[in-house]
Amino acid sequence: WAKLQLHTALCKHYGVLNAPPLELELLKDFDARIPRIRPFHDDAPHWKRPDQLRTHKERYAGRKVLLLVRDPRDAIVSLHLQVTRRWKVDPDMSLNDFIWHPRGSFRTMIAYYNIWAKNRHVPSELLLMRYEDMRADPAVAVRKMLDFVGVPEVTDAVIQAAVAYNGIDELRKREGAGQY
Repeated sequence: WAKLQLHTALCKHYGVLNAPPLELELLKDFDARIPRIRPFHDDAPHWKRPDQLRTHKERYAGRKVLLLVRDPRDAIVSLHLQVTRRWKVDPDMSLNDFIWHPRGSFRTMIAYYNIWAKNRHVPSELLLMRYEDMRADPAVAVRKMLDFVGVPEVTDAVIQAAVAYNGIDELRKREGAGQY
């Protein structure tokens, strides 16, 4: 969701057409003024046990990091739905079993967040974005992300358009139509 909002705002701001919607990193190839943004799921905690997580974040030394987090209670429910319904890895696993499962569980998520808390000094800059804050005021969140990546001059109209285009209901419609 955050990637799509940022992508839409950057495309509208720079007049980029026909850029693949989930490919933030490629936007720089469409317009050299767009900063190179490399999104990925750090350390893939949803596939690991707590003891398998990397305890350092050295790869981020000297880099700017935008870290998206979510209340672990909500995140675990969302991940359960992802694993059981979308990916169908273990479609019959109950939420209770998933919460306490050794891999990708609530304990893994807490351990992952604690590792980042201990390593928050490693990146040259760290912007912590909470999903709950993004839901409460998506325009403010998009503005913060744009400022952080170095594109502060985006108009409020562009930000509002990006937020409206990427509303949860709109995304569900496009996903249901097979656009992603």
